[in-house]
Amino acid sequence: MKKIIFIILLLSSSFVFAEISDEVKQLQYEWAEIKYSTPEKEQEKKYESLVKTAEALVAKLPNDVNAIIWEGIIRSTYAGAKGGLSALGQVKKAKASFEHAIEINPCRFKWICIYPA
Repeated sequence: MKKIIFIILLLSSSFVFAEISDEVKQLQYEWAEIKYSTPEKEQEKKYESLVKTAEALVAKLPNDVNAIIWEGIIRSTYAGAKGGLSALGQVKKAKASFEHAIEINPCRFKWICIYPA
């Protein structure tokens, strides 16, 4: 779980100065609302709903790196709330989201441009 949190922080910090659409800002707001203001027992169900909203946004904006990253963040947080082996599918999808964002714009993630493979 610590590795997932590290990846989330690393990825989210690399796009702080990028222009973020109002729709992505709404995802961020709803995620924070669930994370910090919702009782733990209720978080899993709310994250599940927010994952669907994020999926719809990525379908609408398939090349918006911020939307894709936030879909990954929401999925990984949902996986943490869900716990156990049943969360593994969400973790894999979150990883795929992060990898897709890197494919679209690798230099958005400065460490990739500095240290190419």
